[in-house]
Amino acid sequence: MTQESDRKHDHNNDHDNDHNKQYERLESIKAGILSGLAIAAIAAIGSVVNPEFMHLPTIALDVCIAGFSGGLFGITYRHLVSQGQDEHLKSGAIGAFALVRGLAQAELFWVYRANLWAVGIAIVESFVMFGVAAFLLDFALKAQWIQPFNGQD
Repeated sequence: MTQESDRKHDHNNDHDNDHNKQYERLESIKAGILSGLAIAAIAAIGSVVNPEFMHLPTIALDVCIAGFSGGLFGITYRHLVSQGQDEHLKSGAIGAFALVRGLAQAELFWVYRANLWAVGIAIVESFVMFGVAAFLLDFALKAQWIQPFNGQD
């Protein structure tokens, strides 16, 4: 009799764990979408403003890559902020994502166009993108539109 009740208990725990994982995935997807859309919008504006990007295929590619990067940032940031209110952790995440994106673009500008102005814009734009996305994610978490990661399986 206890073995059967143990099996039922294990089955209920498995069901609860599956439900929690699905819930966490949904919340991460929401964070990724919010961040991805925000960063894609900023990239679209930046691509139009920056004279280096005046060709439509380049703008479309930049916006798509920015949106994808923003989605990954949103998922990562949601998990990081659940670790506590450590401002160094938050700013470190923003800086890491911004530098990876900005320096990769800066390298291309430098190699192919040798335009220092475009290099600077790419780096500053990346910090603005991820800073705005972090602000929006913090706002959404405080407003409870997106729930923080609870860290339990």
